Amino acid sequence: MKYFADSFDIVYLMNWEMMRLKDPFGQVMIQNFEARGYDLLGINEYPDVPSLQKRFKDLGYTNVEVFDMLDVYNKHLNQDERKR
Repeated sequence: MKYFADSFDIVYLMNWEMMRLKDPFGQVMIQNFEARGYDLLGINEYPDVPSLQKRFKDLGYTNVEVFDMLDVYNKHLNQDERKR
């Protein structure tokens, strides 16, 4: 990801990260992955929106916006889409 920050003036990224893994849903999700033998490397490294913002800023991105899926659902989808 640093390559893109260093190589282009404007970069749009969509990065799907697991966050809020300490809540009940997150704990069940972790248990399900572990039960299937999957190691979730790095899940504790970026546990929330501020840590992901810092990650990208540390890589050289200057304007960083991070949304979790709850934010997207509540703030960025119109009501008709939410009803669907």
